[in-house]
Amino acid sequence: MSASRSSRFGIEPDVLLLSKAIGGGLPLGVVVYDAALDVWPAGTHAGTFRGNQLALATGAAALRFMRLERLELHARAMGERLNAASISCKRATHSSAMCAAAG
Repeated sequence: MSASRSSRFGIEPDVLLLSKAIGGGLPLGVVVYDAALDVWPAGTHAGTFRGNQLALATGAAALRFMRLERLELHARAMGERLNAASISCKRATHSSAMCAAAG
């Protein structure tokens, strides 16, 4: 999973679990992992969010939208903005409680 955003911090996860929100409110869970970890025979793994065709179509549409709109770039920019604001606030007030209250 070299595209993982956590690699920025020197962490490379083995597995990412994404549930519910990816299905737009419909029951859907996603397990993302490296193909090298895929050692289970087909049909071996089951979950409570599998087999719902409407949820699967919704999830596929959500992933297409995320890819087309490059939402990962927006998420990165917002994360950097939040981090910068947090650092700035802590320097100015020397209190994270005051930063949290300031919003």
